[in-house]
Formats: sequence, C-alpha cells, structure tokens
Amino acid sequence: MTTSDKEEITQHWLQPVMINSLADIFVRAHQEASSSHHRVEFKLFRGAIPKIKVDQISLTYGPFPPPYGYSIQHWFSFLSLVVPKEDQVFRNYPHQKEVLKRAKDDGVYLRINTTVSLPIQFSIIDNSTDVVKLQDRRNEFQMEFVSPHFTPWDEIFALQKDGSWKLKWRWRVSDIDYLLKSLRPIQDSKIQIDYTS
Repeated sequence: MTTSDKEEITQHWLQPVMINSLADIFVRAHQEASSSHHRVEFKLFRGAIPKIKVDQISLTYGPFPPPYGYSIQHWFSFLSLVVPKEDQVFRNYPHQKEVLKRAKDDGVYLRINTTVSLPIQFSIIDNSTDVVKLQDRRNEFQMEFVSPHFTPWDEIFALQKDGSWKLKWRWRVSDIDYLLKSLRPIQDSKIQIDYTS
C-alpha cells in the first residue's frame, strides 16, 4: 500500500464522523507526524465515564450552500438566516416575518455546542526512541456537532423493523476546542463555513 493510499483511507475514515475542513486538519497533522517519525497517542482512563453538557443549540435557516448574492443575517446567538442581499436591511416587522418564513422554506441545519467532561491524555512520541516529546492531560474539552442541511419536505426519520423511528442522518463533529474557529480569518458575514460537507 502506498502512502497516498493510506492518506485516502484515513480521510475516508474521518469524513463520516467530521466535516471536511476538520478532517483535513487531522489528516495533515497525522502526515506531518509520520514524516518526522513521530506518533500521537490518546489515552482514556479506565473507569472514566464521559459527561456531556449541551452549552448551546443554534439554527441556520436558508439555502445551502449560500447562492451568489446571498449573505448571512444574524438575528440572535442561536438564530441566523441566509438571505438575499436585498433583505439584509431591516424594513419593518411584517417584512422580517416574511424573510424568516422564506428562509425556513429553504431549509435548515443545526449546530450543538457541548462541553465533554472526560480525563484524556495526549502524547507525541518519537518512534525511534519511544521518548515522549510532548504530553498534555485534560479533564474536559469542547465539541461542536452539526446536522446535514434539510428542507421541510425532506424525510429525516426512517421506520425500523421493530416499529421505532430513527434519524436517517448522523451528527458530525464540526469543531473541537474551537480549533476551526481560531483558524478562521476575520471575515464579513458573506463568508460561510461549509458545515455539511
């Protein structure tokens, strides 16, 4: 198996559980560690039970990806709309209500910010000497999850053989410890992170 094959397998393995931009960071870091003859180890401590606290749920209504001439309108910390440029300026409440209705008809995706309490140890180790070059232990970290974009007409539940209903899609990790957020340049509201790919 060639190195490129390994990279493709790694990327292929990560994409079902996290968005592309985050998977790219992990794959690049793995490649750099391998090329410098280092390995990364994560240690979860025996008996530790993760506790997850939901910090915030936010919704983004509108078409995705944003078409040309659209931009993001932030209403509250938990609500954003992808709207045509002409709707960016507030006119009156009836008009804003119509803007919201049109955005909802175009679909939505959800983000959930969580704090995970779980002792975990991270180590970078020299492959040739087994010497630990860097080690860090954390008791909690932040994770953000995102849903796919779906419209009011999409079926999001599937009926199981036992008569129960199950989501047809899976949540994916969209950020860890605000890593992606810290890497984003300061930009205007017309720029949108691809949370569904």
